[in-house]
Amino acid sequence: MTHPVWDTDAVALCLRRAARTAEYMPDHSPRGCKCSWPNIIRQPWEVMGKENGYRPTINDSLIEEMLEVNRWMQLIEVEQRHLLWIRAKRYRWDEIAKQYGCCERTIQQRWKRDLQALTDRLNMQKADRLS
Repeated sequence: MTHPVWDTDAVALCLRRAARTAEYMPDHSPRGCKCSWPNIIRQPWEVMGKENGYRPTINDSLIEEMLEVNRWMQLIEVEQRHLLWIRAKRYRWDEIAKQYGCCERTIQQRWKRDLQALTDRLNMQKADRLS
């Protein structure tokens, strides 16, 4: 995921791919491994359409990309992370607007602003590494 200069479309695409990868990661640990995290109980709307148990193949490069995107999220505020992540998970604008208590247009503007903030930070970070 090395780009000469990041733009908002490329960042949004990486966020969506990372969200999809996280969604299809296995829910349970391998046999013999114990995890202290509780099992995630999914809401009915989260598993809709996945009843057949189909999971696409997740390869190492997708996992690395997801982890890189998670590192990016440390560059922005928690509220910004939350908005970018729930939109990357393909929540509808009206659902997000209800959650935030504002109209769809306002939440779209906030999303664009937060996406631009992340893009700017990525480009600044790249410039710092090159100098």
